[in-house]
Amino acid sequence: MKGSLYRACTCRDDTGKPFGSACPRMSSTKHGTWGFVVRMPSTSGRRQLRRSGFARRAEAEAALTLVHRLLEVADGDPTGADRIGDLIFAATRNGGALPSFDEVRRRYSRGQVLVDTTTVADWLATWLADKARSDTRPGTVRGYAQHVRDYLSPHLGDLRLAHLRPSHVSDMLAAIRPDKRLSAATVQRVRATLRSALADAVRHELVTFNAAAHASVPSANRPEVRPLEPEQIGHLLGVAGTTAWARSSSSRC
Repeated sequence: MKGSLYRACTCRDDTGKPFGSACPRMSSTKHGTWGFVVRMPSTSGRRQLRRSGFARRAEAEAALTLVHRLLEVADGDPTGADRIGDLIFAATRNGGALPSFDEVRRRYSRGQVLVDTTTVADWLATWLADKARSDTRPGTVRGYAQHVRDYLSPHLGDLRLAHLRPSHVSDMLAAIRPDKRLSAATVQRVRATLRSALADAVRHELVTFNAAAHASVPSANRPEVRPLEPEQIGHLLGVAGTTAWARSSSSRC
């Protein structure tokens, strides 16, 4: 499994057909972008990985070298290489970046899952079950369950847990308040529930950071305070004076 580098461009001829490698501008080293193609293992058999869009040959070459290094983590174990291949394909789907070598080596050496398909809803269900079996007060667990059922799962449940970002949480918090007319305090409690669930996910090494801890919370709309008009101030002072005189007269009786 060596792989190869290539250079391509998006230029087309008069008929609209791509030139490909025959583009007359390819004589310039600054024209087009670089890429690589390599056949590599996966649990579904050997598949072709193609990556392009690198500005320089050295960048494409470094990316291909990283693919080789990642597969070498398996140290000759075909099953391990298949798992790492699955991870590479999953990470680069839709133009994603190649996985970190150090992170893959760490997770592989510990026997951890490399391609985690756990959704936010999956984890929240597991987390609630663990809370119910722990010494957490039943009332607290019921509050957690309501937040999960009414807000967290409907808005975030379908996302992969590993893909959850602070922006997802911020969008969810902004969405639930006008929709449900929730108080700012309730929105904070919903965020606190998610933050607690994700803190446990970090401890279990399912995610590397707590997205809820870094999310922004929508500010509460404070009621507008208008100063009193002079006539209103005079009226209040008059009422206050009358009330004080009445109390003074009553005390003298």
